[in-house]
Amino acid sequence: SVFIPKPGEPNHYYLFTMEEVEFNSGGPVASQPSGRGLSWFELDATSNGGLGAVVNQQQMLYISSYEGLCAIRNTNGEDYWILITDATSGKLRIYSVTNAGLQFENDYFGNFKNMIKASPNGEWIAVSSANDSTAILPFNTTTGIPGIPVFIHGSGYFEFSSASNYFYFGKENGSTVDIGQYNLSSTNIAGSYSTIPFTSGSFNFMGQMQLAPDHKIYFISNNFVQTYLNAITCASSSTPSIQPNLVTYGSSSAVFFGLPNFDNRIFYSTDTICSNVGLNHIENTESFNILNNPVFSNINIQIKNSDALHSNIEIINLTGEIIESINIFNQPTVAIDVSKLNSGFYLIKIVNEKGSRVKRFIKQ
Repeated sequence: SVFIPKPGEPNHYYLFTMEEVEFNSGGPVASQPSGRGLSWFELDATSNGGLGAVVNQQQMLYISSYEGLCAIRNTNGEDYWILITDATSGKLRIYSVTNAGLQFENDYFGNFKNMIKASPNGEWIAVSSANDSTAILPFNTTTGIPGIPVFIHGSGYFEFSSASNYFYFGKENGSTVDIGQYNLSSTNIAGSYSTIPFTSGSFNFMGQMQLAPDHKIYFISNNFVQTYLNAITCASSSTPSIQPNLVTYGSSSAVFFGLPNFDNRIFYSTDTICSNVGLNHIENTESFNILNNPVFSNINIQIKNSDALHSNIEIINLTGEIIESINIFNQPTVAIDVSKLNSGFYLIKIVNEKGSRVKRFIKQ
């Protein structure tokens, strides 16, 4: 699934959902013999006392589609593109989402299937291909038209860096997992592959990758006994590294391969500087606290880590828009007026030369 704001209507959101390939593993549903495909639900965040409610929906909008679902914001900053793959034709299907609603625009190429990802700046997309390869395509966020695909060998899991300058690809190789980096600024993207040194240890099956607010790319791996959450750090630099086994999950009854799907634009950052020591230091300590949450007028922040005293503070809404940005210098406490913000969820982000940290707050 993927969640985006509804263009032209504040506090309304679209939730798009996609059927899985194994939709009939427990037996087909009589009313859905081919699964549910692409569906959407409109949610009003102000309904039900602020808890939200579904106010409109269209299920099984396009049935012949499984697992691939991606949202990209239009250049105009308001509208969106929704991308899926057609399980029958193998084409890439593209819908526009505007204040007039959802509209099918066109389909392109062929031989695609399942997973789709977009770079945070929206200028690249990647799609799994049916011939044991993966396609990387330029994407025009104004017209919604993809460019000519570049094919890389192998079918696996993939993700873009937060600066949209590198593409990461992971796949199983015998009893191990290989993870590598492609340089999107190279004149020969397919030939720019470099392997990231990585000892996969006891797991040999790869799962999905997902960019996160800390600019790391997290990915799942498992050995069908346990499932592990791992991370690629410094993903926007030419010297990434892998942190394996950050979290270990359960036993063979809890094996899984998926991670939540997001509109990657909310994680976009042009920062390509990375310091593993500093980044870990600021992320693994409570570098700041929100002293009042929920917030009514002023949000009060306590800076606890001396490395974060000279920083930039950003307030970001759930569409990724930076609403306010201020610089601080040697201020252990900061009060920011948010009284004019609409009620809802927001992110507060502290950034300095050592890295960044994000927390969520509620404006009432």
